[in-house]
Amino acid sequence: MRAYFFERYGVFVPGVSFVIGEHPRVCGGYANKIIYLEEPCLRAIAHEYTHAIQSHLGGGSSPSWIVEGVANRWSAQYYDATGERSYSSHIDEVVLPSSRFTPVPLREMESGLFIDDYAGPNYSVAHLAIDRLIKLAGRDLTFEYHSRRGAYETWQDAFEAVFGMSVDDFYASFEAYRAELAPQLPTVQGIVLDADGLPVAGGHIRAIPQGGQPASGTDTGEDGTFILHVHEGPLLLEVHADSPGGRQHIGWYGGANGFTPLRNEAVTVGLDGRDTSGIIVRIPPLTWYRVEGVVVGPDGQGIAGIGVDAFPTTDYAGPADESDADGVFRMFVLGGALELHLYADTPVGRRFIGVYDRETGFSPLFAGASTIEVGEGDVVGITVRLPVDPAVSQWRRIEGVVLGPGGEPLEGISVDAVPAGHSPGLVDDTDEEGAFSVAALPGPFALYLRVDSPNGLTQLGWYGEDQGMDLRK
Repeated sequence: MRAYFFERYGVFVPGVSFVIGEHPRVCGGYANKIIYLEEPCLRAIAHEYTHAIQSHLGGGSSPSWIVEGVANRWSAQYYDATGERSYSSHIDEVVLPSSRFTPVPLREMESGLFIDDYAGPNYSVAHLAIDRLIKLAGRDLTFEYHSRRGAYETWQDAFEAVFGMSVDDFYASFEAYRAELAPQLPTVQGIVLDADGLPVAGGHIRAIPQGGQPASGTDTGEDGTFILHVHEGPLLLEVHADSPGGRQHIGWYGGANGFTPLRNEAVTVGLDGRDTSGIIVRIPPLTWYRVEGVVVGPDGQGIAGIGVDAFPTTDYAGPADESDADGVFRMFVLGGALELHLYADTPVGRRFIGVYDRETGFSPLFAGASTIEVGEGDVVGITVRLPVDPAVSQWRRIEGVVLGPGGEPLEGISVDAVPAGHSPGLVDDTDEEGAFSVAALPGPFALYLRVDSPNGLTQLGWYGEDQGMDLRK
């Protein structure tokens, strides 16, 4: 990564350290020649190293939208150079759609981008602004700007000297460009009230478009109000609020009734490109039921860190929990029928490993799930019995290659290690050389082969030891 920036800009920042781990309130950051990254944020390394270069060049302060917009642009260019994602697709698929979610003018992003709930979209607007600035200037002068910033008393003077236009002229030009290329999305505005008619602060409303567009969400303010930027078309509003187990998805907006715990009673909010206001979500008194149990290993010891997802099979919402140090999990639901789906850390990240089976305590197959009915009282005493502890067991690899009829490698084939016993197996997709590497715990497996089709993921067959693949049903 540093070699790329040296080759492109001729600058190398000496003495930079990289610290990977948990950092309070920081996904990624740079300060005092240290780049801080949490493991889920490793892709931010090029962004943060850009800040190291900006600091190394020195020379006075600059507005946040320039500092962060340049870092976003240089990072996207780096990943374009590595072949991971083209710069143009990043603009079209990430920057432009995200920019539509914020109403904040670029001028108000001089002192910071964490404005209201629009930090992420504001970063995209900053990136879009730098991209537009370079197109107006005719060439990329961002490195020159940071190199010459210290020669001028103010950043506005440096900006005009380098880019050949005043800041005010650029602001006016950019906002007109932004309104045409990434117009602000329409809004849904409303308020969340409790059973006594008092505002619910710190709740969460999530818009779920019914046409496949991305979802969006926001927290309610101290006065219970919310403003959501949403895509055009019909949508449902999920209501997330406090339960005995903390904040969770509890139901949906129910139109005149204000709230419903059942998805089939949720009222669709129709949008035709205009703002919608006057939504009132009234949360009535709710009766909660406890779903509680323990996850144990083959010797009866409690297993910590197992994700337990209450997957609803009816129209109620389902919460999730993680087993504690004693293996105990505890969730609260309003009713309905549910299955317990289980997740654990694996060599390829957090993955589904199986379900709760009332007879045996565990099944690695979805079809083995037992249904838990809730509605007449708490459901306690559930025991999930894992055949092994995923955290300490030795995961194995099933590796191979998928070839076509002419011996050519086939890319994008889903290879699923379907358990024939009680041990979980995972899924992998073949790479450009047709190779796959499936993680599994010790046990017997069948390799099912699937491929994307107009009807979704379609099963081709399974691996047959003699012929390489068995197409028999």
